[in-house]
Amino acid sequence: MKFPVALYLVPGLVGLDLAAKIWALGALEASDPAIFLVPGLSLKLAFNSGVSFGFFSGSPVLVLLVPTVLVLALAVWFFRTSSSLDALALGCIIAGAVSNLADRGVHGAVTDFLAWGPRASPFFVNNLADIWITAGVLILFGGPLLRSLGSTRPKTAK
Repeated sequence: MKFPVALYLVPGLVGLDLAAKIWALGALEASDPAIFLVPGLSLKLAFNSGVSFGFFSGSPVLVLLVPTVLVLALAVWFFRTSSSLDALALGCIIAGAVSNLADRGVHGAVTDFLAWGPRASPFFVNNLADIWITAGVLILFGGPLLRSLGSTRPKTAK
């Protein structure tokens, strides 16, 4: 499972996110109102100069150093894991982090364009890479958590 994830999934997710960001930079203006897609989701160009939720936005060194160290640590975990599910999850997280790092390296900030919540004042704006990271975290920790919760249920008498 690791070989297809490393060879196809990670580069594919990085490419898809970077292509979407290039599209957003060309098609959207930060000063324009959000474009309605479906209830709760609009297109709105925004830029995040920090890491998640703007952390470290005042330190250009930390916004590049912290994610780089995390990607390297995740890559070590990826190559050491024997679990296909963990490899899939880590591949998603690595793809999202690498894509955001590349965007930040080129533009000095991460390009966000998916606005979640009311169109007039969304709760947050993110991108596909953030979705890859979230999906990876949910797979990585959600599966074992659900299995452990299921194993703690009292057994019913037959």
